[in-house]
Amino acid sequence: VFVDSGREYGKMYYYYLTIVNDRNYSNIYVDPVTATPQNLAPLAPSGLTVAVGVRDAQLDWAASTEADVTRYFLYRAASSDGTEGTEVPIAQVARAETSYNDPGLNAGTTYYYFLIAEDASGKQSVRSPQVSATIPKPRYQTRDLTFFLLSAQFFLIPLAIAF
Repeated sequence: VFVDSGREYGKMYYYYLTIVNDRNYSNIYVDPVTATPQNLAPLAPSGLTVAVGVRDAQLDWAASTEADVTRYFLYRAASSDGTEGTEVPIAQVARAETSYNDPGLNAGTTYYYFLIAEDASGKQSVRSPQVSATIPKPRYQTRDLTFFLLSAQFFLIPLAIAF
C-alpha cells in the first residue's frame, strides 16, 4: 500500500506503475491512473454521552481522530425528531476539549443534544448521534419562607461547675 499524502486539493495527479527487473530495466508500460484529492467534510463526532445533575447536564464525547478538525459545535434541541429549527447552539468548543457542562436546566424537562465537527477549511460534519437527558423533578415541593426577627435580650448566667 502506498500513501501519497500532503497533496493539494482539487489538483489532478498522475500515477504510473511499471515492473522493473534486477537490472533496472522495464519494458512494460501501463496506462496512468489519476487521482484528485478532495477536501471532504470531517466525520461526525462519536461517543457522545450525557449525565444529569440537579439542574445541569454533563456532556462528554470522544476526541476526533482527524487532524484537521479544529472545533465542535454543541447543540441542544427541543424535540427528538431532529426537526430543523428546534436546535439551539449552546457551545463552541476547541478541538482539545471533549466535555461541556450545560447549567440552569428546568426540572422535569427532557433535552436532546448532538455535536457537529468543523475542520480548518470550515467544512462541517453531519450531526453526531443524538443523546437525551431528563432533568429530575425535586422530591419535595419548595415554599417561600419568611423569617421574623423579634427584639430579644440575652443574659449570660455564670455557672459554677464543681469536679
